[in-house]
Amino acid sequence: MDSDSFAKKVLIAVGITLACVLVLIFIGTIFNVLLIVIAAVLVAVFFDGMARAIHHRTSISISWSRVMAVFGFLIVAGVICFALAPYMSSQAEQLRTQLPSSVKEVKQKVQQLPMGEEVLKYAEQQDFKNKLGQNTKKFFSAVFGVFGALADVYIILFMGFLILASPQIYVDGIIHLVPKEKRKRAREVMQTLGQTLRSWLTGKLLSMLIVAVFTWIGLWIIGIPLALILGITAGILAFVPNFGPLIALVLGVMIAATQGTDKMLWTAAVYIIAQVVESNFLTPMIQRHQVSLPMAMILLAQLVLGVYTGALGLILATPLFAIVMVLIKMLYVEDILGDHESLLAPEKKVRQQQSSH
Repeated sequence: MDSDSFAKKVLIAVGITLACVLVLIFIGTIFNVLLIVIAAVLVAVFFDGMARAIHHRTSISISWSRVMAVFGFLIVAGVICFALAPYMSSQAEQLRTQLPSSVKEVKQKVQQLPMGEEVLKYAEQQDFKNKLGQNTKKFFSAVFGVFGALADVYIILFMGFLILASPQIYVDGIIHLVPKEKRKRAREVMQTLGQTLRSWLTGKLLSMLIVAVFTWIGLWIIGIPLALILGITAGILAFVPNFGPLIALVLGVMIAATQGTDKMLWTAAVYIIAQVVESNFLTPMIQRHQVSLPMAMILLAQLVLGVYTGALGLILATPLFAIVMVLIKMLYVEDILGDHESLLAPEKKVRQQQSSH
């Protein structure tokens, strides 16, 4: 009997292990699909936030507010693009033709440095290139291939509009997968997730706009060519923390290289100041009423998703991490551990302490 019992325990352990492995393999296989779904949810959240603002300020129903939000956004975006199209197209063409000469100029400036010649020779060695390619090929293809995900845009937008048309159907469907006694809590979690994504997306878009305007004005003041297109690019890349601003900085400095070393330094200063303002002032203000997102953990999420899922994972690492943080906070820390204070925002803790006195 003892041997039979031991054999059963071994079989159970093996079965559980195999089940876990199969689940992990399945998640890894469909993870890109999950990222597309998350991107579509963000599209729906964006327009739903606009619709809620229209609904709260008018007597228009929420359904018609969503229609107005979509068409209003498309009209405003179309007018802006039509107004800026000639200027942006000319600057984009200048950027395309100027980049090769900028790269050549940067290479010449590196050669003038004390160790520049050795650095270039070392970088051109085939062994170094092979090693670099083996270790970081996937990651850097994710970083520099952000705009290569255009093939998924149609699916993301189409799915996002489908979710926006009747979001309650999908929310209720998820809630009905939970046991009846837990559905009230599940609805609270879903509502918190929606509010977190709306707040994060609103703050991020505001931050991107400020970065774009600040960079554009700063580059225009110091006389850097293509200031508008560089500012817009910096604003778009600000959506991707850590790596987006770095790519924008490299691009701006390369364009400024043709204007002299002083302009390169001033350009770098503009990008660095914009990043400092965004990281130390805008982001803390935006996250004041949200679940705090540690930058080191966001960087780790970007590294993992960038390597294993490509550009889309790199772009969506932050909202995905925000979702995970909310789920951990509500379902594990609060429901299982019974701790309802550890992840509160600092100012909420202060208010609670003041009210207790």
